[in-house]
Formats: sequence, structure tokens, C-alpha cells
Amino acid sequence: MAILNTNYNERLYECRDTKTNAVRGHYYCSGVIVRTVDTARFVPWDYSPSAIKLGSTSFSWLRSDILTNKLYHPAGLIVRTPEDALIHNRPALDKGWECIYTFDANTTRGILYPNAGKPRGWNGCDFEGDFTENKSTQLVDNNNNEDAYGSCREIGVGSDDLAKNQAALWVNRYRNDKNRTENQCSWNIEKARDWNSMIGIRTGPDFRNNGMWTEMLLKNASETADGSRLIPHIDGFFYDVNNMTELNADKQSGATIARIFQAQLKRAGYTVPVLRLNFKAPAAQRFTYSATDQGTCDSYIKSATWRAYFDKDIKKEIWSLSVVPTDCGRAIAPEETDVAYAELAFAHDKDVQWTEINGGGMRRQFVCLLTNYRDKDEWNMEPIRPDVTQEAAVKSYCNPLPKP
Repeated sequence: MAILNTNYNERLYECRDTKTNAVRGHYYCSGVIVRTVDTARFVPWDYSPSAIKLGSTSFSWLRSDILTNKLYHPAGLIVRTPEDALIHNRPALDKGWECIYTFDANTTRGILYPNAGKPRGWNGCDFEGDFTENKSTQLVDNNNNEDAYGSCREIGVGSDDLAKNQAALWVNRYRNDKNRTENQCSWNIEKARDWNSMIGIRTGPDFRNNGMWTEMLLKNASETADGSRLIPHIDGFFYDVNNMTELNADKQSGATIARIFQAQLKRAGYTVPVLRLNFKAPAAQRFTYSATDQGTCDSYIKSATWRAYFDKDIKKEIWSLSVVPTDCGRAIAPEETDVAYAELAFAHDKDVQWTEINGGGMRRQFVCLLTNYRDKDEWNMEPIRPDVTQEAAVKSYCNPLPKP
């Protein structure tokens, strides 16, 4: 956490490769790289369908000299800077980074909404429909040369000509553009001058109060959804303490989602903390740690097995999921209930037997069983049972009957 706050507040304007002394982009040694993810049912390091089609995945870069007051989603992951990784003998994510946009560029728009325009070329770093083949003017002298690119240089906004004020050129071009988000050009991820221009735009008089996040693209390491190569580079998970009401589709807050991500990474063999991100706190305290945010179990569910049986009250054969919690899972506090349930749902809610009806009562049964039958050897949950109040669930011994 101390390193994150140091990086967030350290205003460096040139980074050098730890091994070769080559100039690197600012992400290499300063600021904080984050990725927000919108649902706890989605393993945060894997690639979404739109990211697979784009060929890259979006991150954001935070630093104290560029105002950011909200991110796309209220929870996500933090990627260790390459310099910190090398200093601490950890794997360094110093290849595959492609470009950074001054503000969110809605790079998947042409994929999610085909009628809105063609997808951006260069894995999201070029203009819509453009697929630049010649990048001779974009060469950088480091091991990320193959992927680093910026479309600002294709239109004369970006240049190695020191006589050109890149920030002013960008502002003049996009100041009054109502479609600035989609039309803006990207900066080369490894050009220090491009980074300084981006910072100059965000600290200048026209945009200093625009708190939108930056968009930074990392080339996918796989053509499938498998993003597991990112796992060794994850430094922690976070949630925005000022965005506690923006619930996901499962009605989970950012704090809960961050805990779920932490539990998912534990099961992959890595343990990192959940941190609080507070954009209203002093810059030196942007990230903080609280023991109450941390999950307590490596795993909450020991086993879960489907079986079919004839229920005499429902008067037909139904599916039942026999759940055996771990010892740790039986002892959790209320704030970890959603984390435990998410582990079960993530593993089984795609099973053909998990077809909830009557409002979907699997979560209610789980909560009822956890609070009233912690010491029972196994818990039996049936998707056919309706969602009811906790009082009604307890009254029915966690077996509410569906309507006839």
C-alpha cells in the first residue's frame, strides 16, 4: 500500500528501463495501473468477449497530477508497475502495452454497437476502421517496440519535433468536438513526450476539471478468454469507497466484488489484499488498507453435487444441490456471505440443473442454511424453490414451497 501511494504521488516525467536504461513510458515507474470489472461472476483477469474481438484489454492510469474522481466500475484490480516488480524480483509486465488515451475512448463501441462505426484498428489504438501497417515513425528503443503505437502521430498531433506543442495541438483539435471521446487520438505508450503531452492536456485550463479516467490498452496474450498470464502481475484488488451504491447485476457493491475477486485469486494460488480507493482523501492516502475488508477463507465450499429426488410436498421429482461448506465457510461473518455464495454460483450456476424459477431462491436458501444450520453436514438447495423473505425461509426450515 505504501508503494502504491508513493507511485501515485511521484510525479516523474521520464522512466528508464531497469535493465537497459532505455526510455520507457510513465507507466513503467510511476502512477498506478488499474482495471475495473463490472461483475463478480466474471474472473477479473480473463478477457471479455468484446476484448477478445478488439485484441486488447482496457486499463486506466492514475497519478496525483491528473484529476480522476471516478472509474468506469466501482471495483477492480491493480497491476504492479514493471520497475517495482523488477526491484522486488517479481515478474514484470513490460511488454504488450500499446497506447494510452487522454480520456476514456470507448474503444469497444464499434464492437458492442456495430451501427455506431467500425472498430478501431491496432487493437483499439488507431482510428475507426484504420489498420496502420507502417509504424516506422513510431519506433521506440526498448523491448516493447513491437506493440507501442499512438495514432496522434498519424495526424500530426504527436511528433518528435520539439518545436511542436503536442498538448496545444490536441486541445485545438478536440476542445469543441462533441464526439471527442470516440474521435480522440491515442498516445504512444513508450514515448515520454506523448505522456507529458497527455498530462499537459489534463492539467491545462481547458480540461483540468475533467475527472474522467484515462484508457490504457494492453494487448491480449491469448485469442481466447484465458487471461491467466496477468495473474502474477496483480498487486491487489480495490473498491471505490465513494461509489458504494452502484450495484452490479447481482446487486453486489464494489466492496463485495473486490472480496470475491480476492477469493477467486486465492483459489488460483495467489493472495493479495483488498484496498480502499478514496478520490476525496488527501493524495498521500489515496489507497488504504483495512483488515475488515479482507476475506478469511481460502475456499468456502468443499464440494457440491447434484442429485434428483421425488419431493413429497412438491409432488414431483426435482433437482437438489448437496453443498458441503468448508470449516472456514461455516464460520464466516455476514459480510462474507455474498463471497461464499459467489464461489458456489460461479462453479454451478451454468449447470443445466441450476434453472431458477419463482423469482430465484438459491441465494435465499444459502443464507437461511448458513445462518440456521451452520453445523449440518450438508446443505440441500433446490432451484425450484422461490425467493422469499428471510423470515419466511426460516419458518419453512429453508425449504419454501413454490406456488401450485
